[in-house]
Amino acid sequence: RLAPEAQRVLEASAVLAGPATAPVLAATAALDEDETRHGLAAALASRLLREASPGRFVFRHVLALLAVYEAIPVSERRQLHGRAARSLERVAPQPVVQLARHFREAHEIESWARYAEAAADVAVESGDDRAAVALLHELLVATNHPAEVHGRLARKLAQAATVGVSAHGDMGERVAESLRT
Repeated sequence: RLAPEAQRVLEASAVLAGPATAPVLAATAALDEDETRHGLAAALASRLLREASPGRFVFRHVLALLAVYEAIPVSERRQLHGRAARSLERVAPQPVVQLARHFREAHEIESWARYAEAAADVAVESGDDRAAVALLHELLVATNHPAEVHGRLARKLAQAATVGVSAHGDMGERVAESLRT
């Protein structure tokens, strides 16, 4: 029942899955400034979106976000993720975890790999070795890499996995098997 601009803003917000600025929503939805303003106003008036903080908008309820996200055709969803990633690349500092997710969902493998490795590095630096292990393991086994990249990822994975080996549980066994392979 909402105007097409509001529907596109809602789809963009569902793909972004977190608080986003109007320019990021506009770039993700491929709308101009006026269309974004009207679409955002309608989405806010419908009470599906809310202002999470000044200038940052998010779904009011996770279930609404999921309903909108799952209603987007897969081919369109891929394009939205690609536009979301390219718009977030211009944000400083770069949200590498979000960039990795969007590029993975857009099936842009090289960009996904670059940002997933950067996100794993951030996780290691912040002491979140479990997140680093999960990212590096997925990156290592999900795609073929040149030998030097494969070796670098295996080294990083082994280092991250040994930091908190007791906390990894089943993941530790999968990591060990992947590294043996």
